[in-house]
Amino acid sequence: MEERRLRLIKMEPGQESLRPSIKFEGFVNPEHQKFVKEGLTSIGLPTDNIKTLRFINADSYVDAKRQWFILGHYNHQEGEYALYKLWGEKIPPIGQMGTMVHELGHANSPLYEENDALFGGKENREKAAEHAQAVAEQTLKTGVFLNPYHKQLSEMLAAGAIDGVRFVEETHAIMAELRFTNLAHLEQVEESQEKKLRAKGLKAISIVKGIDQTLINLMSRNNPRIKTSHDLDNHIFGVKSVFFQDQPKSLPKAA
Repeated sequence: MEERRLRLIKMEPGQESLRPSIKFEGFVNPEHQKFVKEGLTSIGLPTDNIKTLRFINADSYVDAKRQWFILGHYNHQEGEYALYKLWGEKIPPIGQMGTMVHELGHANSPLYEENDALFGGKENREKAAEHAQAVAEQTLKTGVFLNPYHKQLSEMLAAGAIDGVRFVEETHAIMAELRFTNLAHLEQVEESQEKKLRAKGLKAISIVKGIDQTLINLMSRNNPRIKTSHDLDNHIFGVKSVFFQDQPKSLPKAA
């Protein structure tokens, strides 16, 4: 695993908000900034490592060859959490939530030993990293991917455009995203992978149980009521109400 270092910024137990020192850049108006801030904090994943929350006035990053879009990014070295213009104008609420969860997955990567405290300890973080690694390997072995983006990442991995660390971290982020947005799909992927491996006499690792435990460990520090998968389901239902009911009728367009 490549060496990477982050400065861990601690939050008081039970605190469920962004740090006052976070810089907001590029937002259209206070209403726009407020919606993104409330959506981000409602998700419940730690935001300790975010230093800058940025809205980028660009349609999105487009890979012309593959014709796919990146709607946000998280920069580990800078602590920059960014959403792109296209995110606020054309992506439905479920996609907005998914993008935010995905980038929080990167911000809370289990591949960084400095994130021990976010997971409730070194052992929890290492188990999350092992699960992401196992699912990444299982996906490549079966050819059953979490979503089209995951498949494209596997092609980039095969071509040497990204390394294994990036693929494992993306696997972690995609699992977290799908757990919030489409549990049924995640269960279908798990079933398909399990069937392929069983046909070869091999045993599959559970995608859903593993990502559930990872998310519970990440959230329980600030929300000790989340202890089980059922608690997680209830929490996600509440988060969806924020994105589907409480958002402005139409987000303001970037100039």
